[in-house]
Amino acid sequence: MNNLKPQTCQTIVSSDLLNGSQCMTIDTDLNVIYLVNKYRQLVSIDVNTESVKKCCDLCTQTEDSFGVINVEFMSEERSVCIALTTGDIIVFNTMTDSHQVMGCLSDGLQSVAFSLDQELIALITTNQSLILMNKLFDILSQRDLKSDEFGCNETVSVNWGSKATQFHGEGQRDTRNKQENYKSFSDFDDKLSRISWRSDGLYFVTTYFDTITNFRKLQIWSRDGILQYTSEDINGLEGLISWKPSGALIASSQMLPNKHIIVFAEKNGLKHGEFELPFSANTFEVQSILWSNDSQILLVMGLERISEKNSTQVLMFWRQQNYKWDRKQRHEFTDYTVVTLAFDSIDANLLHVIFSNGRYVRYRWKWSMDEMDGMIALVDGNRLKLSDFEMAVIPPPFYTKSIDFKSQVFDICFSKNVFGVVLIDSTVYLFERNTTKPTIDANDLFAITLENMTKQSNDELNCIYCGKCDNITNLMNLTIDETGVLYGNQSTVLLCYDYRNDSQKLDQLLDIKSDILAMKCKEDFIGIMTIDGQLLKFEPKDKTLEQWMDRNDRKVVFPHQCSRLEIIKVSDKFVSLCLLENSSLYLDNEILSQNNCNSFINYKNKFLLFTTTDHLLHCWPINDDIFKANSNYHKIKARTVERGAKIIAAARDAKVVLQMPRGNTEAIYPRALLLDIVMSKLNLLEFDSAIDLLRKHRINLNFIYDINPKNFIENIELFIEKVGKRCVEWLNLFITELSNDENFQTITQTNNKNSKFNSRNLNNHNKVDMICDLMRETMNKLDNKLYFHSILLTYIKKSVPETDKALEMIKSIEDTMIRDKAIKFLLYIININQLFDEALGTYNSDIFLMIASKSQKDPKEYLALLDELNKIKCFEYKCFKIDMHLKRYNKALIHISKLDDHFEECLELIKAHSLYKNAVNLFDKSCDEKKQKVWKLYADYLFQKKYFEESAIAYKNGHDFSNAVKAYQLSGNWSAAIDSALHCKQTVNIKTLAQNLAKHLVIGGKHLEASYLLEIYAEDILETIKTLIDGHEWQHALRVMNGNNSEELTEYYKSELFKHFEVISDLITKNYNLLVKHMNRLEVVRQQQLEKTVDVNSYDNFDDKSDIYSETSSFNESQTSGQKSTSSSLATRKSRKNTKKRLEMKKYIHKEGSADEDIQLIYAINEIIKNVDQIQEEISYILRALYSFNSRDKANTIQSEFTALLDLINSITKEIWTQNDNNDNQNEESIQKHKITDPLLMKSPELRKVDWKLVLL
Repeated sequence: MNNLKPQTCQTIVSSDLLNGSQCMTIDTDLNVIYLVNKYRQLVSIDVNTESVKKCCDLCTQTEDSFGVINVEFMSEERSVCIALTTGDIIVFNTMTDSHQVMGCLSDGLQSVAFSLDQELIALITTNQSLILMNKLFDILSQRDLKSDEFGCNETVSVNWGSKATQFHGEGQRDTRNKQENYKSFSDFDDKLSRISWRSDGLYFVTTYFDTITNFRKLQIWSRDGILQYTSEDINGLEGLISWKPSGALIASSQMLPNKHIIVFAEKNGLKHGEFELPFSANTFEVQSILWSNDSQILLVMGLERISEKNSTQVLMFWRQQNYKWDRKQRHEFTDYTVVTLAFDSIDANLLHVIFSNGRYVRYRWKWSMDEMDGMIALVDGNRLKLSDFEMAVIPPPFYTKSIDFKSQVFDICFSKNVFGVVLIDSTVYLFERNTTKPTIDANDLFAITLENMTKQSNDELNCIYCGKCDNITNLMNLTIDETGVLYGNQSTVLLCYDYRNDSQKLDQLLDIKSDILAMKCKEDFIGIMTIDGQLLKFEPKDKTLEQWMDRNDRKVVFPHQCSRLEIIKVSDKFVSLCLLENSSLYLDNEILSQNNCNSFINYKNKFLLFTTTDHLLHCWPINDDIFKANSNYHKIKARTVERGAKIIAAARDAKVVLQMPRGNTEAIYPRALLLDIVMSKLNLLEFDSAIDLLRKHRINLNFIYDINPKNFIENIELFIEKVGKRCVEWLNLFITELSNDENFQTITQTNNKNSKFNSRNLNNHNKVDMICDLMRETMNKLDNKLYFHSILLTYIKKSVPETDKALEMIKSIEDTMIRDKAIKFLLYIININQLFDEALGTYNSDIFLMIASKSQKDPKEYLALLDELNKIKCFEYKCFKIDMHLKRYNKALIHISKLDDHFEECLELIKAHSLYKNAVNLFDKSCDEKKQKVWKLYADYLFQKKYFEESAIAYKNGHDFSNAVKAYQLSGNWSAAIDSALHCKQTVNIKTLAQNLAKHLVIGGKHLEASYLLEIYAEDILETIKTLIDGHEWQHALRVMNGNNSEELTEYYKSELFKHFEVISDLITKNYNLLVKHMNRLEVVRQQQLEKTVDVNSYDNFDDKSDIYSETSSFNESQTSGQKSTSSSLATRKSRKNTKKRLEMKKYIHKEGSADEDIQLIYAINEIIKNVDQIQEEISYILRALYSFNSRDKANTIQSEFTALLDLINSITKEIWTQNDNNDNQNEESIQKHKITDPLLMKSPELRKVDWKLVLL
């Protein structure tokens, strides 16, 4: 819903050489115009230098039949082709400034047209012969237009009869035999044939006048010159044709007895739509029909015959939206006329015009959307259509209101509540929007008359001024301030019109010295965008002009020309919001969207909404964070919209209207805008309006509490009163939707940064329970009868529903009608079977019968149970039976635990339903006998489940120490097992127990703990010493051996010590040799990599690929596993995880010659270093043991070998992990070449600081 407005008007040159010009063509590369003047000369206009020169003379002989049919610039050959009516085809070479006649057709020419790729040329001679040539002017085919052939795509008759005998509908029954008295051709028809190519060059259309039938016909031809379709005989069809660049339609004109229309035809020659020209029949002669390059504008130019002697040339711009054609502009020329014109092939909105007085002018138009708080103005000729989207979403071509003027609307502009309309006859209207009008009803949908528009009118729009202003139609980029003063520009000069001054002239303000592309008024200044991308700030009061500065005091300069300019306020500072022609959205110098924004709008200066070419709608809050490149704005989830949708309006009720490419409109309500309105209403304590808005748009009502819990709690009484007064059911809806989740935590942080409260920091209570209790307390205080259903709902909604209290509350009501309604209300909330069980669970037969009678259940289903329960005299046992029936086993346990004579039944209940935890708590203060039985029962259960540690504790609590010893023994807790065994010495042999525990500890590698048991409790010193020697606990073995001087033990000690010495020595030597070997190989591998000039990050690329493969395989496996049963999914998931880990570790296995051998070698070195670090303590122990037995040579050997190994490791670490070395003397390039990027190996291994070395050695 855009309007076409003039943006620039440049008179490039005025020269006598341009008088009587014909047929224009454009060299877009050099920006040069070529045309033929009345002197039969080819003339060029250099736009860059604004100069005119004669290129050549086309004809030296005087011929009355001389005329130019077409001029075409051929970009590849850098030449201009001129076709004359005499049949001559002349080519002028722009590089050599020479021309030659390429050929001559003796029959003469009527029409010539080049395909868009300039590979083919179609010509029609004066004898109606169609010739198709290539760009070398070789004839490819020749056809006769007067042939009776329909074309190769002629439809096949299936014997439906002739058209005259077919049924055309009941309304056409009487008109089938009537003869149409239309004239077969127009009086303005020149009888000439013409050609128009489709933009893709696959088809072209010809029109010729058939002298036999006196009808014009359209013929569609293929690129090969083969006839495809021929149109029917169309009465009054005229000779001009133009194929739409998008390829959909062929435009032409048709003169009918009562009207003059523009008609459209499809590729098959059939008519497809039309629109009427605003002229009477036989008063308008169409001279030209042109399409803009983007198919948005249809230009119709012609002569309107006012009288026999007087005529006016009219230029009209039309646009189609939603199958309705609107006249966007109309210009009339009387003193001088347009002799030739053409749209630019690159800039679709640029029009080149040559006037009869020799003046060449370039008009540049722009599409502008005129919107004011949801109301859009659309120009259609003399009518201004107003669509108020706040009232309703109105699809074009419909509208809410319209204002009919006496002449064409030239331009319109909006301010805050004022908008101005400028007509083509220099009349200025100013309207004021009446914002105090309370409501809008259906009677407002009418056409406004200017006579009843006065300032005292009660209508929504008031006309506050109407007057003339000279030359105001010469103003471009019209804008208006809040007082109604109009501003515009003529080229570089800024002018204004103040209606309060008694003058009909424009006031000149200043010359900016640069062409203006856009202007925008804001309060007391004007933002001006120039053609060189600069943004200026002009203050009309002081008439001062300065550069627009951003927040960092930098000049605002845009890299491309501006297509739309807006000014918004961010934190009390005005900033510019500019959409450039390359679809980039800028906020001063900050880029908000790069090359993909197609529309935007400012909503109440709170939100910036914009759509992108990837079909997304973004909604960003306007605050200081919008300038931050690393802000969270880009993480805000965007809303998907239809392809090509653009924002056209944003109403005050958060309604955002989008228009689709075909013209239809759709309305959406972005969540951020809605919540902003809701927050403002909550701040004003308008709870009823807020909940109504949330309810209509299906937003979770938790937002009312979550956005500001403190405000809600402090005003909960007001909340209940306002909402209850509006609709009590809304309170029920609010309670129903309560949940403990903070659904709007992110939105709260984004839209309400000043809010310091949330449901978590207010208190630690359950949110739903807290609100239910507060609301119930408040409603009971206000009016418990009015809010009775809501009070019941607060019991049901709690995290643990208190249905019994709700039922007791219902039972207490004496009025049976109110009671029945309350029960019916509960049945809406709770399932009938569930409510039936809840009533039974109250243990109250009256409540049970009350619900049962309303449940529509068969009495046979519950009377037997009721009789059985009535037979039980003990209340606790009756409660137990009810709970067992309802499968509420925890409550059943509570009741039966109070009955001593049913203790065995209680134990069966505990065992059957695994109620052990509740049972031990219930019997904690009971007698010892019951307590011990429960604990033993629990211990047996835990032992069966193989929780040995826990079962042992349970056995101890049940005073079953014998079973506790067994459980502790299985759990491996030897100290607790010994402790429990000491409580039952009569049944457990301590020595035997200690020996058994020691065996298990030795198997687990815990020799020291095993030796303690053997020494203290088993009293077996010999076995103790052997256990310590086997565990290499040399110092502890010597301590025990000091009390037992046995040579056999001493020899055994030495032999084991020396064996271990050999093992350690071999291990050190092996690791040393492996490190040296790997380092030598690593050096060779790296040298080979440098020689082969392989990518320095080859192994890194492999890692990336392996990550991708692993993720892909994981994804595929997860998809497969999703189809399997739940029971097997756990095992599959474990297996899949282990398989993935094995595959990831497989790449580190060393294979000589592999692509990643350097990484494999580094991994192997890293593993060796880790293993060496683990044996430092063991080296320390064996050194001290060897020294104690006077084996200094062996100790010295071990110490020197291990020292050499550690030194080698330190040097290797510095050499391999170069990125962790801070040595400034190293070559940075070499560091980068061997930098490790594998995440597993990036960190260098570190040796622990262990004091293992002996200074004595």
